[in-house]
Amino acid sequence: MVSDYVEVIGSSLDQLVFNVTCRKCTFSSSNSVEPQAGNLTVTGYAFQLVSVEEAYPPNWDKAITVMVDIVDPANTTFPVGNLSNSTTFHARVQTCNQAGCSDWLDVHPDPKTTDFGVTLTAMPILMLTIGIILLF
Repeated sequence: MVSDYVEVIGSSLDQLVFNVTCRKCTFSSSNSVEPQAGNLTVTGYAFQLVSVEEAYPPNWDKAITVMVDIVDPANTTFPVGNLSNSTTFHARVQTCNQAGCSDWLDVHPDPKTTDFGVTLTAMPILMLTIGIILLF
């Protein structure tokens, strides 16, 4: 029950948007039966963020912890907000189920909130550009 991959796919003044992939996880659906105890249904993720202090390791005791519930198993993006702008963070994520949470998975590179507007990664910008071209 460990997330396979996590990346930051967007940032703004006070928010980071994470994409979490967990191929080995079991997610519930309306017609599914609860799996064996060792393979419980994933119920959500825990994100921890702490400001980067140059030349010091992350002080996870000062971290912001945000729990998110999985509402739609097909949705793998999770916004984490109310963050300081223009700040670089150490970030990590856990996969959680009824028995508890997995080990932490560190996010690399360290994500950063912006000091202006919204910043998207190349793929969403490319998709937006293609969408605009197709409209005309």
